[in-house]
Amino acid sequence: MFCPKCGKGINEEARFCKWCGVEIGRFISERKEAKGIEDIRERIVKLRSKNKLFNWFLDPYNLLFLTFLIVATVVRFKYAFVDGVWPDETQYARICYKIFKNPLNLFSKESLSLHSPFIFLIIAFMNLFFSPDFAARIVNPLFGILGISLVYLIGKELRNKFTGLIAVIMLSFNRIYWFIGTRILLDVPLATMFTLTIYSLIRYEKTRKKVWAIILGCSAGLTLFTKNSGMVIIGIIGLYYLAVYFIEPLLKGKNAFKNVVYLFRKRYFFVFVVIFLCSFILWTASNLFATGNLLSLSIKQIGETQYEQFKSTPLTHLSNPPMLLSWYFLPLFIIGLFIALFYRLKSDYPIVCWAVVLILVSFFMPSSAPRHFLIIVPAAFLLGAIAVNEACHLIGGFTKGIIKPEYLRIVFLILIVLISFKQFQESNNYIDYMGNHNYVGIKEAGIWINNNVP
Repeated sequence: MFCPKCGKGINEEARFCKWCGVEIGRFISERKEAKGIEDIRERIVKLRSKNKLFNWFLDPYNLLFLTFLIVATVVRFKYAFVDGVWPDETQYARICYKIFKNPLNLFSKESLSLHSPFIFLIIAFMNLFFSPDFAARIVNPLFGILGISLVYLIGKELRNKFTGLIAVIMLSFNRIYWFIGTRILLDVPLATMFTLTIYSLIRYEKTRKKVWAIILGCSAGLTLFTKNSGMVIIGIIGLYYLAVYFIEPLLKGKNAFKNVVYLFRKRYFFVFVVIFLCSFILWTASNLFATGNLLSLSIKQIGETQYEQFKSTPLTHLSNPPMLLSWYFLPLFIIGLFIALFYRLKSDYPIVCWAVVLILVSFFMPSSAPRHFLIIVPAAFLLGAIAVNEACHLIGGFTKGIIKPEYLRIVFLILIVLISFKQFQESNNYIDYMGNHNYVGIKEAGIWINNNVP
């Protein structure tokens, strides 16, 4: 018999090796246990390489994202069926039910004048499976959840999963986003379509694949049909390509015109352009049929409305950013915007263009209601998340590795969660009041019920 450790000859009945002193039975059992653990590790590695879904669930950031997504879903569905109904909601729900009864109503002047056939069609489809009230109310929370998921994916593309998770937490408990997301309104679906278009733009620019060119064209086109203010997406995409392929080369002293030529020779770029142009032509034709203008309002009407509003309350728009983002996260948005402009990374340009265009457009919006500016919120929180991620790197560099980046991220994560939860608690009572008391029993609703309900 030989010692399993040193290999020298020993007595068959010996418990210990007389050469190295190891306890033979214990050594053999430990080796078997170690081999079993190693086999398990090898199996896990093989399973992770073969099963991407299993690998996804093993990532702690993905698990945290899923946790916050579930919480956000519960919060939204808690308030999705409150008693209060706004006049806009009754109008949208009625049109959707009419489309369900007769799909040709989708092309009526009443439907097209509201410039939301995409959402109306989805709600009408939901009527096949649910009651009219439930079908109308479930769509907005679903769009809100989709928007949160897309923000996580964009954050991961811009920096890392930590950036996406921070943006998810900020957006999930934003009081305007999740309150309006429980209403039969078009603002959250519009914000989600903007988010989907920007994500598609980022993915197309990274991969140059045909599928992403198609998704980009379709999502940008459907954004136009979600709400009339979706036409701002044209300015965002236009500014992005102008900045990346013309202004940036000029700043670097390169031939900008060669880059413009290269843009139109890019793989599958024309696929996106053709799909979007077809959507734009259909959108302008529907506006012309419904209102007699190429836009929902003529330029003269927009100018007159904006002038009268500015004359009466010139600082109205300045009160929206703190209300939309809160005083806690507004500085992060501003810092993140400056960081993105300072580094000038190509991957950051879609978010920067998204934020800059909407800031400029906001001063010309006919309405000053906070919910009409909701489309900037995902971009603002993504830039705020970039600021948090940069703060982790700066503090880690300043401490010269004394504080590990993982610990810094945990600290910032806890801070963002506490601030977001505090906001949620502050707005919880207010939303309970709004949901159960606002617009209940108003005269207009009573008249409409008498005229339309048998």
